[in-house]
Amino acid sequence: MSYPSTGCAPTCAIDVTLTPSITPQTVANFMTYVNSGAYANTIIHRSLNAVNSSSTPPYLIQGGGYVLGPGNIPTLYEPLNPPVVNEFSASNVAGTLGMALPAGTNLNSATNEWYFNVTDNASYFDSGSYTVFGNVANDPSMAVLNAVNGVTTYSADFGPNAEFTDLPLIDYSCPNPVCPLVKPDNFVFVNSIVQIPAPAVTAAGVTDAATFVNSSKTGLSPGEFITLFGANFSNSSASYLGPTELATLQLQRRQRDDDPRRNTGDV
Repeated sequence: MSYPSTGCAPTCAIDVTLTPSITPQTVANFMTYVNSGAYANTIIHRSLNAVNSSSTPPYLIQGGGYVLGPGNIPTLYEPLNPPVVNEFSASNVAGTLGMALPAGTNLNSATNEWYFNVTDNASYFDSGSYTVFGNVANDPSMAVLNAVNGVTTYSADFGPNAEFTDLPLIDYSCPNPVCPLVKPDNFVFVNSIVQIPAPAVTAAGVTDAATFVNSSKTGLSPGEFITLFGANFSNSSASYLGPTELATLQLQRRQRDDDPRRNTGDV
């Protein structure tokens, strides 16, 4: 993401763990756009924050739907894939990735636009059944998300289908009734979205779910904090236990023979 902040200029990354075990059709739809390169050089066209938008949530950033067309005018991306069926399950809490819905449409109308919940927006979006299909993977990524959400926003009318009320613009100001021309460098760009290959499993061990990248059978599920790696855990080609392979897990503590609490009933 082109945004010179948090020490990662000129570009900054937001790592995301998707949830194909919970939202398989939504993830498949998203990855179709990713693999086609549809999100390359799209812009963040909406950002709601406490400074520019409202004193109360929801706070978010939204993108995926606009590219710069002739004359550097934001234009809706085309072509679109067929709308994806709604798969609402996980809550719209802070740090989650959800599918945006076109205004005035039904729940099964999501296509290519997505949003990040910067704050806990469950009370605003869960009632509307907005599908959450991923999670920000780590603290540095969350810092980038917050930094982008902090960019000053403006109202900008570029014509039909491009009338923005909360457009984040970098190094831009409008002190006069007539605002200066918005230049390409003023937009917050999504340079690309790519899938990171899953790590090779060479030995038994434990990794936290936030650092394990999506594959066809895993993803961060509600209540899942770890994924176990080892040998012969399942009949699948990958040797891991994630949300679809394991319903419950019991961890047992072993005490040394010289532990003074041994045989006392303490754990």
